[in-house]
Amino acid sequence: LAWSLATMRLKDDVLMHHISKAVLERVDTFSAQHVANTAWAYATLARRSAPVFRALERRAVTLLRDETVDFVPLDLALCSWAYAWLAHAGPEAPLLRGITEAASRRLRDFSSQQLANMLWGLDHSNYKDDAFYVQVARWCCQLPRSFWTQAAGEEMVSILTALKPYGEQERGWKDLEALFESIVLEPLAKFLSQENSSEGYAQGLRQLRVYHAGTLYTERLLQRLGITYLGNGDDPRTRAKMEDLLQFYLLPPEPRWLPDGYDDDDIQANRAEIPSLLELLDVKRRCQPSSHFLALHLSALLEVRVRKADGSPSDEVRQVKIWRTVPTRPPRKSGLTFVRGEKFEERDLSGDEEGGGLRTSTLRDYRRKHHAEVAALTQVADAIEALAEEGNSSSSSMPCQRMPKAAAPHSVSGWVEFFGTHYPCSSCTGAIVQFMAMYPRIQVRVGHDDWRHWVRRLSDRWDQSDERHHLLSINARQMRELDRELNEPLTMV
Repeated sequence: LAWSLATMRLKDDVLMHHISKAVLERVDTFSAQHVANTAWAYATLARRSAPVFRALERRAVTLLRDETVDFVPLDLALCSWAYAWLAHAGPEAPLLRGITEAASRRLRDFSSQQLANMLWGLDHSNYKDDAFYVQVARWCCQLPRSFWTQAAGEEMVSILTALKPYGEQERGWKDLEALFESIVLEPLAKFLSQENSSEGYAQGLRQLRVYHAGTLYTERLLQRLGITYLGNGDDPRTRAKMEDLLQFYLLPPEPRWLPDGYDDDDIQANRAEIPSLLELLDVKRRCQPSSHFLALHLSALLEVRVRKADGSPSDEVRQVKIWRTVPTRPPRKSGLTFVRGEKFEERDLSGDEEGGGLRTSTLRDYRRKHHAEVAALTQVADAIEALAEEGNSSSSSMPCQRMPKAAAPHSVSGWVEFFGTHYPCSSCTGAIVQFMAMYPRIQVRVGHDDWRHWVRRLSDRWDQSDERHHLLSINARQMRELDRELNEPLTMV
């Protein structure tokens, strides 16, 4: 039943609550497939449940130690992925040790997807086992080219990201990375650099099957696109931005009614667009963020020379400076800012509506036009257009010979910097490329953290006794209340 709900993406917390009670009562009868499918279903539906995952782990470890039980690669991959996705497994988890011991004996049986999911889970659980990773890296370096050309781009991203720290000294690793760049990063960069229709853009990204370049290879993708890489959260160049972002997240969310909307610099209203820390770091904690968990830091310096009455540039320069945090924010006309709960988007596979002239794409059934990168780019584009209009006015009292409207944005120069709490998806990276084409005199620089590290940074500073951060969305509150009832007897209806 749980597997069916997850396959249909049908999220019903009350029904999952009753399933959880049944799991706890019957888990000792589960087979390896039952354990794997149940864990996968909960993770797919983003349903954290510590009691359920503890029980499943105990059963899985027992089965992994039984030589008569066949834990097939799919079961190993699903368990690794599911426990990592919902942050239910730490680096010392016995389950992960059992998974790697079983996997090392049958690597040849893994498909590229199974290998990618298992390694992604181990990597995102911060599991450390040098000998295992070296073994897998060495095996990957020996695989024929046909294995990799048949793999999805996202699978190669997961595999190489997990193995890179351990495989760089292995013979054949450089050749594997070169192959990855030639069949994954290069086609993606080439596609994002081309003009396309809305439908062609959406279809092209889905056919490439690369939803992001990961935490270790986004820099290489950005470089191919002519975007300067700022660094990660530990880079000195991003330190002030990171601190500003941390302070933004630490600010308690206070929803307000704002009938006329709110300014981009209204910090409190922006903060209310993302959940409280109790929801982010506990009730809905995960190693990969939902889009509405994210915010980025935007800074920019834009300038334009004011035109003389005859239309030529004067010596007067007008500037706009931007330094703000931009959350993921869907367009909303209600005037209400609030802590958003989680929901599944409708399964609409058409391209996203264009907003602000920037084309995005629906990937993995999720629209991307509300992502923080697109919101920030739209804010900068608005600032550029307004500044260009100022530059188009005369510096004297005489009427000015106006610049053609289409050429006005090209009169604005400067730079824009983005620093995100997570690496950008392919769709948002494409939006940045489009922005650069629209405003060629604006230099764009991008940096990012990894959400896993961002959660750690927030956890180190979060005062859990601060009740202002205990505000939960309706969905999160329901999940929390239902979990408290798991120890009650199951009532059969």
